[in-house]
Amino acid sequence: MIWVISGAALILCAVFCILFLRGGQKKSVHALIKCVPGFSCFLLALAGMFLRSGFTGARAVLCIGLLICTAADWMLEYSFVPGASLFMLAHLCFICAFVSIGGFVPVVWAFVALSVVLYVLFLRFGRKGASPSPALLPAAYILLISLMAAFAFNCGTLFSIGALLFVFSDALLGARIYAQISFRYSGTAVMVLYYAALYLLALGCVFQV
Repeated sequence: MIWVISGAALILCAVFCILFLRGGQKKSVHALIKCVPGFSCFLLALAGMFLRSGFTGARAVLCIGLLICTAADWMLEYSFVPGASLFMLAHLCFICAFVSIGGFVPVVWAFVALSVVLYVLFLRFGRKGASPSPALLPAAYILLISLMAAFAFNCGTLFSIGALLFVFSDALLGARIYAQISFRYSGTAVMVLYYAALYLLALGCVFQV
């Protein structure tokens, strides 16, 4: 049963990613389409928790994090700062879950490497003067997502790869937003990496917790 649900979630991620990238819908419909893959991953994690793995605090917090990502997807279509703030809240949920699963000590080299590289790239390419405090939100987000990935490395392959894909997706998105750097399929790469990250985190909730 759980494999059927996993396959259905993967198909929904692929189909609705294509619909979102194709565009052309009304803004409200476009935002709703963007939310479907995240919500399907939330349902996969929830189903895995009750059908296969059993209820624990870590699984519950992972499910909440996936649900918050879905809300962030919606909000990001209307307002950037609240959407980014919701993603930061989701990363806090993931961190709490990964600490419960893998311990209180992150993989230090991963945290340092990711945060330094991402922040140096932001300082090098980010637009200056875009707001009164142009580096504050990106800096906080970079530290948080780097910490999330560093804790994920303690928790198994699915979580590790999912967290890295999340980082890569947001790095590409940041390049487009702050540095206006993009390539032909950059939008597609952002969404494919992001939905793959959510799917792997959901699978991790099912099979590695």
